[in-house]
Amino acid sequence: MDTTWSTHAFGLLIGTGLFATLAGCSTAAPKPAIASPTVAFGAATSDVPSECGLQGAPRVLAKNVAPMAGVTATAQGQHVWLRYTTTRSPRVAEKLDLTSLDAIVDDETPPPEDTLPTGPVVVGRPDRQRLVAWTEGTLYRGLHVKAATLDASSGAVGEPIDLGYQGSAFGYPAAAVTRAGEGVLAFIESNGTGFQIVAMRVVCDRR
Repeated sequence: MDTTWSTHAFGLLIGTGLFATLAGCSTAAPKPAIASPTVAFGAATSDVPSECGLQGAPRVLAKNVAPMAGVTATAQGQHVWLRYTTTRSPRVAEKLDLTSLDAIVDDETPPPEDTLPTGPVVVGRPDRQRLVAWTEGTLYRGLHVKAATLDASSGAVGEPIDLGYQGSAFGYPAAAVTRAGEGVLAFIESNGTGFQIVAMRVVCDRR
């Protein structure tokens, strides 16, 4: 996994103070500590499609999730694998159809799992439009996953989007994109009775 360019992209973001501006759009008080982004791509830097953004509405993929174990996303071939833990399974490896986000059940061996995200994720090349997602808020007032589109100069394109679906987010979002430019952004969120996996499609166009 090559994250050199994505770390550079986040450096630009911090350098311009843009992340602070985006976070300031919310009235929520202190945010979680920011760390380097963790983005999984099934391609070398030169092959990563550009102009990345979210498509469709958030969708619940799994319930009865154990939040402390977190969620990871890994691209392999034309699919993305999510890994998470439920109250019935120590670690689920779920292969997703990237058009419908439906689970695919077959005999393919899952790829090695990537490390858990420890901060915001950046999807896209630093010289093109890209997507950044992070967790914002407090345990008392609620945590939400937010996303914003950045242009090539690290300026925000429109307002940040609150991806909150039903409850409060737990941990950081995870993302993975294939060579074809299709991927997933996933995160853990409470639902009143427990925790669930919420996901959205990521689409990157070569322009």
